[in-house]
Amino acid sequence: MLDAVKFHTLHGPVRSEAVLLELATAQDLAHVRHDHAPACFVVPVARLADLHGISEVILCGRKNPAKQLGRHLLRRTKVPLLDGGYTTRGRLVQGIESLLCDAREIGEQNIYFLGARDDIVGELLAAARANALPALPPGANELERALRMIPPGLAPHGLRQKFIGASAETELLLRLAGVAARCDVPVLLLGESGTGKELIAQEIHQHFVQFFHRRGPLKAVNCASLSEHLLESELFGHVKGAFTGALQDHTGLWQEAADGTLFLDEIGELTLAHQAKILRALAEGKIRRVGSTISIDVNARIIAATNRDLFGMVLAGQFREDLYYRLRNLCLRTPALRDRREDIPALAQHLWRLVTQRPGAALGGEITGELQRLSWPGNVRELRSVLSSMHVLFPGEKAHKLEHLHLAMRLAGKSLTETVPAPAVASLPAASPAAQHCVDCFRQLRLADEEVRAVKVYARPLLRGTPAEARRGRRSACATLRQHLAQLELLCLHPVRFGSRETFEKIARFKGHLSGFIERLEKDLDEGRRFWTDKAKQSHETASAAIFAELESLMTRCGTGMFTKA
Repeated sequence: MLDAVKFHTLHGPVRSEAVLLELATAQDLAHVRHDHAPACFVVPVARLADLHGISEVILCGRKNPAKQLGRHLLRRTKVPLLDGGYTTRGRLVQGIESLLCDAREIGEQNIYFLGARDDIVGELLAAARANALPALPPGANELERALRMIPPGLAPHGLRQKFIGASAETELLLRLAGVAARCDVPVLLLGESGTGKELIAQEIHQHFVQFFHRRGPLKAVNCASLSEHLLESELFGHVKGAFTGALQDHTGLWQEAADGTLFLDEIGELTLAHQAKILRALAEGKIRRVGSTISIDVNARIIAATNRDLFGMVLAGQFREDLYYRLRNLCLRTPALRDRREDIPALAQHLWRLVTQRPGAALGGEITGELQRLSWPGNVRELRSVLSSMHVLFPGEKAHKLEHLHLAMRLAGKSLTETVPAPAVASLPAASPAAQHCVDCFRQLRLADEEVRAVKVYARPLLRGTPAEARRGRRSACATLRQHLAQLELLCLHPVRFGSRETFEKIARFKGHLSGFIERLEKDLDEGRRFWTDKAKQSHETASAAIFAELESLMTRCGTGMFTKA
């Protein structure tokens, strides 16, 4: 038996865990390779010798300090063994993260054994065991499950100092931001106005360029603040003489954000024409300046944000479905203050220190209690505005009182009765179990609808494009399809939430066909296409129709008085 620290990657983040391996034969190694790849196992240098006799390994000697791990370990047909030669735990972990990132980019499915000093392996084992999370209690909700699956160490430290809060909603957002910083895919930020989407985008960019060793800038554009003509010029640039007033060539923000991030704020305000152009740029990695016929390669990472319901806009035909799924490779939702009310006192103290520019400034408990009691439809932006008004009105006060806050609120036009008192909450009619089940089913079916639609969007270029085009995009498309398959598998863990047994069975059948389609597609394009035509296409259409019918049924039932007191 061999004690090892396993580093692996899933949807971007690199995680570690303590494992116990039994590797006596090539068959044992094959099982580990099949179940864990891609992954890197760190073991004591002396224990590498235990693996020398297995036929499916290749000895790679000792790491050259001037070369990255990938130069030694990637593109091997056998399992490589390497003495890392690292002297610190931090450098070793950094090297492994770069290795797995490179393996993910080239689509390699292999495992790597890396030897390290006994003391470093001991530190890694202790850290991995300390971070191991306990089993979930019975009845744990989806938020608790998500927090258990994403390690707390992923959250960027700098973001914790700026996005204040200790609620479960805030913690999940911070961890997901860490996931986003460790992968190079488009990110979609959804949330109400004033919830901190721009701050999240800035921190993701900052840690993204550090993680991938890039030096590109963050370029932001507000899609709602520019006219249709100016927006295209700002994004893509223009050449001299392209339109009246174009006196010289202009470089667009997309090109200026090379090796960095392009932040598309309020993307829900884009016209359908601009959506098509952005989709083409995302798909091809090329842009064309206004008035030019020359294509320019771009590599900026895209982060988009909106306070609108993009999926609802897709259903209404106001936002392109294919662009929506291009953007939501990773989706983060910034919670409203009403959903993290317990964060308000700490957040208010933080904002007060920023407003007063005094590190030691503090609000009294009476004021923070009042702020927590009130409703904040403008979220953090509105809260900061009220605190700023109070500071401007009473700059000399050493201990502000409740009347100071109330006057600042009145002058800012905020009502003192915008609140939901505890007694009123207690007197509201409780939803019946049937009504709550209806809500859960509606949410589950809508999520399933998104995943099923996404499969069609990403499969379409493979099925309809020329063989050459399909083969070029096959690897990345298969990786994305596997992500949507994983989401469907998670949804299918709760069959009762699909409304009916028939609907669940149809979705589960399509899930099975999707798995078979991906497996065949990874081996051979033509075989994958035949499988889609013969089996997967019909089950996809059946699942889509079943979801639509079930949603209609739920809407009918919900409209007949289900949401009344039991």
